[in-house]
Amino acid sequence: MRFFGACISAFAILVASVAWSAPQNDKLRTFLKSAGYGTLIGAGAGAASLAFVEDPGNKTNNIARGASLGLYVGIGVGIYLATQTEPSNFSWIAPMKDGAAFHFIQRF
Repeated sequence: MRFFGACISAFAILVASVAWSAPQNDKLRTFLKSAGYGTLIGAGAGAASLAFVEDPGNKTNNIARGASLGLYVGIGVGIYLATQTEPSNFSWIAPMKDGAAFHFIQRF
């Protein structure tokens, strides 16, 4: 079980290093970051769940299970974020009472 946890940790480190060293593709970077963060957050949640079980020494598979579920959620979020189109900007200038103008940009 410790080997599996080490493999999950190595995968998260690998994903994070690739995500930060590949600035040429922002969508790939977004996907890999969300998968890596999902894995780390899931492993943290699995580790935190050990505080609520009777025999935490025999339930360390909760960490791997949390990392796995976090990876799946991170992949889903990464796909969602990577496939989003850039929001269009709507810009207009609103007059103020004192004669000055206020530039307003709405993103949608």
